[in-house]
Amino acid sequence: MARRWLAVATTVAVAAFAVLVLAPVLNSVDDRAARATATASGTPTAATTVTAAAAASTLPPGTFESAVFGYRITLPQGFRRVRSVVVTDHPQILGTDGYTTATEAEAQAECLRDLGDMPSASSAWYVGVDVRRMDPGTSLMDWARNSPYKSPRASLAAATIDGRDAVRFVEDGTTSLYAIAGAGRIYIVSPTMWPTALPIDTIAASFRVIPPQPFPTPTPVPPLAPQEYARQTANALATAFASRDADAVARLMPPCHIGVGFYIDGMPSGGVLNRSVPLFIQELRARFARGDLAVTVNSAPQVQSDAGGQHFYVPSEWREADRSVSIDLFLQAEADGHWIWYMAMHHYTRQEIGPRGCIPLRSPWNSALYSSC
Repeated sequence: MARRWLAVATTVAVAAFAVLVLAPVLNSVDDRAARATATASGTPTAATTVTAAAAASTLPPGTFESAVFGYRITLPQGFRRVRSVVVTDHPQILGTDGYTTATEAEAQAECLRDLGDMPSASSAWYVGVDVRRMDPGTSLMDWARNSPYKSPRASLAAATIDGRDAVRFVEDGTTSLYAIAGAGRIYIVSPTMWPTALPIDTIAASFRVIPPQPFPTPTPVPPLAPQEYARQTANALATAFASRDADAVARLMPPCHIGVGFYIDGMPSGGVLNRSVPLFIQELRARFARGDLAVTVNSAPQVQSDAGGQHFYVPSEWREADRSVSIDLFLQAEADGHWIWYMAMHHYTRQEIGPRGCIPLRSPWNSALYSSC
């Protein structure tokens, strides 16, 4: 059975691209939370990224505690907490913690690889705990039935964990994730991909709710409209490309991977590439040095609206000696009010891709000056 991404908090973040059949572009746990909250609310959201350490040295190996979110959980040997994101001004989302078996060196190495249209191998060993406010007038089961975490094929089973109401999400007879109620919150415990080899039932059974501590004070987000944030980001991109400043472009991108999707004769092709940002910047710098690539960015943001809200992008033209490619640069709010360019939708004609359907990518979108098409 093919692996797939679970419909966790990132479902909200990538709702705009569900119709494009694009996979989410997730570089770290803070990417997941920041994008989800910003998209769900339609406005930049105050979020604090916190380096997470064990709450106390007395915790046994494999047990992690979050004083702010108010829980304790035990994971198999070899897991570490990556980072935490605390969201302070969203009506439902409080934040997320992420745990992985990948070492820091392995995570850095993944940034230097293109991932194609599948998540990385280490994603199979990633566990997330998403935290949301619970509506006192809605039962956990009712919330689960209508939540963004439930896929169409999932069934729901009532459970009890730590003496508290819980809901087990089941697909093809096996557990895909748990929702647990406690302290006026809903905790969603899930792997990144499903089917999973992780003992998710055992992990969820270890979950304990503890008295939560106050949230940290977030970095203030300037009171600007999303359109203004998008305009400022578009202007910064336009200036960086016009100046042929690859480092300035890099500062407006995710740290590890950027999504690359395609329109063919105006229709989404389905599928996505996850291009290594360090490799992209390396190739972009080389193209700028050779002087054989010019990029013009329209600094007036465009808006794409759907059930997930408003999504901003700016058109751009990538001109070479023998061709010009139109690419829409999608913009997204990150933590602390910072906006980035995180998705590139390329426009091609059916004639350009030919009968084999080969997308004629060139550097900096791959590491070859000329494509193999």
